[in-house]
Amino acid sequence: MTFNDKAHQHLAENGLWPDEAEAVVFQAKDNHPLFTHPVLWERRVEDYPDVAWITFLINLDAVALEWIDRIIPSHPARENFVKLA
Repeated sequence: MTFNDKAHQHLAENGLWPDEAEAVVFQAKDNHPLFTHPVLWERRVEDYPDVAWITFLINLDAVALEWIDRIIPSHPARENFVKLA
């Protein structure tokens, strides 16, 4: 599974609708230094040490929390991202 696919899956499993997950991924790709390299998103997570996914996930959750706070502060999934961000 690619980082892109796994990111969408993680966001959905934590309460975001597909269009919301896509908006978070778009924001991450556009604004976060860890995520701006487009090749990363199409690489397979399994090809990297576990720490790479964990680092990716912590930063993705921080972007999701920023997006939620800016767009839908009362989103019911907000708490799912606070714990890791």
